[in-house]
Amino acid sequence: MKVGLFLGYGPDVILGKEGLGRYLGKLIKNLLINGNKIIIACPKWSLKTLQALCQDFQLNIDEIDFVIANRVPVIWNLYYHRNRKKIKVKKKWLKGIKVGIDIAIDILLSVTNFIAFVFLIVFGILAVIVSLPFLFVGIILYFLRGVFQCCREKGGFRIRNLVSKGVDLYEKMGESGIHLYSILYNRLLEKMQKQLVAKINKQKGIVDVWYSPAAFWPVFNLIDGPKVINVPDLVTEEFATKWGNDREILYSSRNCEKTIENGVFFITYSKYIRDSLLIKKFGKKESDVFVIPHSVNDLSGYVTINNEVVCKNGLTDIFTAQYCKNILEASKGYVHGVDDYIIGYHFDDVKYIFYPSQARPHKNLLNLIKAYEVLLRKKYVRMKLFLTCDLSTLPEIKEYIISHRLQYDILSFYNVGTKELAALYHQAELVVNPTLYEGGFPFTFGEGMSVGTPSVMGAIPQVLEMSTGFDLDDIFFDPYNVIDIVNKIEYGINNKEILFEKENRLYQWMLQEYSMEKVGALYVQAFSYAIEKK
Repeated sequence: MKVGLFLGYGPDVILGKEGLGRYLGKLIKNLLINGNKIIIACPKWSLKTLQALCQDFQLNIDEIDFVIANRVPVIWNLYYHRNRKKIKVKKKWLKGIKVGIDIAIDILLSVTNFIAFVFLIVFGILAVIVSLPFLFVGIILYFLRGVFQCCREKGGFRIRNLVSKGVDLYEKMGESGIHLYSILYNRLLEKMQKQLVAKINKQKGIVDVWYSPAAFWPVFNLIDGPKVINVPDLVTEEFATKWGNDREILYSSRNCEKTIENGVFFITYSKYIRDSLLIKKFGKKESDVFVIPHSVNDLSGYVTINNEVVCKNGLTDIFTAQYCKNILEASKGYVHGVDDYIIGYHFDDVKYIFYPSQARPHKNLLNLIKAYEVLLRKKYVRMKLFLTCDLSTLPEIKEYIISHRLQYDILSFYNVGTKELAALYHQAELVVNPTLYEGGFPFTFGEGMSVGTPSVMGAIPQVLEMSTGFDLDDIFFDPYNVIDIVNKIEYGINNKEILFEKENRLYQWMLQEYSMEKVGALYVQAFSYAIEKK
């Protein structure tokens, strides 16, 4: 079967650092091993991260064909490489200005010839110079109009009215502020994705089915031919208030909704997502939705000595531990904010609990940190908490850590590679996953168990539907209850070997029932169904 993968990611996405990115690498490897042909459609900027992903999974990138969108606008190259910081600009409530901005952006993003770009910029500068006097006069007239209105009010001129109007206008302008970077970025992605779709539709018959590993890209539904969409989750559906002020997340969420609304055939990682989201909210047919749980992300291959896969219970345990310590020692540069402390820190005898995750509200980091503080200060559990997220993206979390003097006890290895991630898992005393919502059974369980480290985790529906019947009440906690989290972590630390043995039954079952080979076959089955029904 010829399978097309549609990847509409932006230039800042690194597939290897994302759990679903690594999962995509495993899926590509499995499809290739089983004789399928892979064609990847993506922007040119994604080639670098795809090459790294293929190298990570020992794939020959020459075995993969590509459809590339490579006509990148000149303004983006200049802007992205010169200044990657977000620039906030203010705008007034005038629809005409917004339309003008939209038109200007569309024009600039359509220019791929450098000479034409320079000509357009020169023309724009001249137009601005000519319009400046009129703009200056307009501002003065607008100000005088406000003064005149204030003077007409009963009681004569009231300076406080003028000040009040000025403050109100300033606040409204702030509320309606936009990120220039976001406008350019999102519009650019839309254009590149449409360019991809146009190229795909010109090359009819190059694949049997197209597959989108994410639901972020509504233009995917414009591709001619059979299509299957993966819907991992839609976090804004269940935690709307958590994301209410995040424009980028809301933009992505609306795109997901458009993609799902216009899609026909889907893959999800859990029955919960199928039933609660695709069937109940969007009215999709159950027969058109395939539930295919994750296979295990086995990280044991990254903790090897002389090509021998090792784990904590193996004969090479001492050598493995030292190998992992060396990896962590070399990974100090990933930890930010405590440079003086981490430079002199050694990983010879450090003990820690571990939660690898991004910094997002539904990941429940604050409750985990509160539980850790209780363990550290009241239970006297002398361990650190290691994370892998950028804590600065959640000010509430960062402020809590600083105000409670936890900055030297909670360390985050942001943006680590797969080898470093495997070492962090292996050396951890316990993996903790307090998440409130996931697309399926969390990757952290299998990743930790693959290198010998057990887990405790929140009892959410996506977890319980996979683990029912394995007598694992000891590992589950109420993610909304800090004390319950504390008790389960303490139990896990004190009964690690017992916990590992109990969890190993579920782990071995997952390895057998959802091996990458079986999961790959289920994907092919879903693809075949879409081809047949189309």
